[in-house]
Amino acid sequence: MQRLSASLLLVSLFAALLGGCAQTHPLQPPAASVQQLRVGADGEWGIVLRIQNQSFAAMHVTNVRVELRVAAQLAGTLDASPALDIPPLSADVVEMRLKPAAAAAAARNGQSVAYALAGEMRVGKKAEHTTTMPLESKGWLSPVPGLSGVYR
Repeated sequence: MQRLSASLLLVSLFAALLGGCAQTHPLQPPAASVQQLRVGADGEWGIVLRIQNQSFAAMHVTNVRVELRVAAQLAGTLDASPALDIPPLSADVVEMRLKPAAAAAAARNGQSVAYALAGEMRVGKKAEHTTTMPLESKGWLSPVPGLSGVYR
């Protein structure tokens, strides 16, 4: 009888440990930053947006929509549907194009400049399992020496 009780206790403990492993980790809001801004000959900006998955679970990005402000001036809205899979605690980039508002383009003026991103990102592979997460960040863009029109 004592042996049966010990066996049941051992099986129960093993089941509890396995149950703890089966827990899912909720997705954390991602981080985003402008990795690079390149000014084209036509004045259009090529922007590389870096998305950092801060979760212990993989993230499938279906849509990114953010407003970009440069020196507190609205440059425009970046919108992309990258269908991007980002592994846990990793990052990937999305390339976008933007014809900036004149005030934001002038504010850049070849100098280091503050920028801000504000918007949202949709994640999930199936329509019934998607969620919208906020994206907000601030940073600085500085001219890259030797590369005209490139900021990082």
